[in-house]
Amino acid sequence: MTTQKSNTKVLIFTLVAMTAVLAFGLYFGVWHHQKQAVDIKSLKINGTLLQPTKALPDFKLESSLGGSLTQENLKGHWSILFFGFSNCGYVCPTTMSALNKMYKSLQTTLPTQDLPQIIMISVDPDRDSVARMKSYVESFNPHFIGARAPMEAVMPLEQALGVVAVKMEASQNKNSNNYVVNHSAELFLVDKTGNVLAYFPYPPDATSLAHDYTTIVTALP
Repeated sequence: MTTQKSNTKVLIFTLVAMTAVLAFGLYFGVWHHQKQAVDIKSLKINGTLLQPTKALPDFKLESSLGGSLTQENLKGHWSILFFGFSNCGYVCPTTMSALNKMYKSLQTTLPTQDLPQIIMISVDPDRDSVARMKSYVESFNPHFIGARAPMEAVMPLEQALGVVAVKMEASQNKNSNNYVVNHSAELFLVDKTGNVLAYFPYPPDATSLAHDYTTIVTALP
């Protein structure tokens, strides 16, 4: 009799455990499906979402991490692209500082694998060597990446994103290095497939950027 009661308890416990596992599985499946089914247009952000997302042309840049930076390096994680140059007087330092504050904020709220790659691409390759870009971006944050290439290699990427960069001579001597580059200052959010999902206008605000990024990343698979 005791054995029968014991077996009954084991059976009941097993059924309860199986029911709990099944319920959890169903809940997780529904939650995962709902996460995948999020309507991107319903997300409330300060930036602008692109629907459909925008594919980028093939490109090959020199990376401050060593080797090349291509579209393949954008796949598998989130990235934020910014076009600027190391001799920039105000716009670039302001933007990079905001990105640094945003990044540090995200480090306290998101797992490491959800943090974005912050990539600054030079619009002044004549003066911006890889070493110079590395020094510049890492002066704001050691996790940031600098990239450069001859202008003809960067131009298709700029054109695809609507980035404008115009060299303005500061002296009559066109051989002089005394010039500035007027350029667009938007930030571009690239998703894990390597497509542009959103852009954020200038001037950047670290709090708004962190909010927008977190809203998008936590809503999408």
